[in-house]
Amino acid sequence: GYSVSAPFSHFTELGVFKKNNMLTYRIACVGKSTRTNQPKLLCIEFCEESVKVKELAWPTGGIGLGISLSTSFEGLASFSAPLLVGQGTEKGAIGDHGRFYERSFLVALHSNG
Repeated sequence: GYSVSAPFSHFTELGVFKKNNMLTYRIACVGKSTRTNQPKLLCIEFCEESVKVKELAWPTGGIGLGISLSTSFEGLASFSAPLLVGQGTEKGAIGDHGRFYERSFLVALHSNG
């Protein structure tokens, strides 16, 4: 394996959620691989009792080139949007049987040279 080291940049808040009666905070940031010196996009979750760090990997196929070819991150942004699910929510209202959730999105602007 390899490590990810400082400098860390582009800190972006992704939200807070409650798990096991404890608030957990989630952020994204960019660090550098100690093996390749390439930027790595990280997701960090932390609470009073623990810290979890994950590398975020996005697909390389489809409409974009993917982050694997990226030489730098120019910026990160996050936003959230409501999500209605359940019977009767098709028209945009919660109704008697619908539920409301919130979804978080992360956007990365990167440069390939």
